[in-house]
Amino acid sequence: MEYSENLKVAFQSVRSQLLRTVLTALIIGIGIMALVGILTAIDAINGSISENFQSMGSNSFTIQNRGMNIRIGNKGRKAKDSSQLIIIRLHVLQMILNFPQQ
Repeated sequence: MEYSENLKVAFQSVRSQLLRTVLTALIIGIGIMALVGILTAIDAINGSISENFQSMGSNSFTIQNRGMNIRIGNKGRKAKDSSQLIIIRLHVLQMILNFPQQ
């Protein structure tokens, strides 16, 4: 078969199934438009976030994990801060053992 004959057969196939051809072309066009729209939206969001961070006056920032704050036991209540109690116990222990205080 020659190229011209192949083209004739292809165009006849397109003409005979016109609805299918139009729907396929339409779906491909919508898909390309959606992809371009999504990529444009991502670039706009990225630029907006960068601009907001620059307006804060910082070139870098640090993200730290604060934990999940899962409490098991003690009915879910927060644990008591016992750092002052530990310091008092250390002072008492220093006095009992006659260590020089710092």
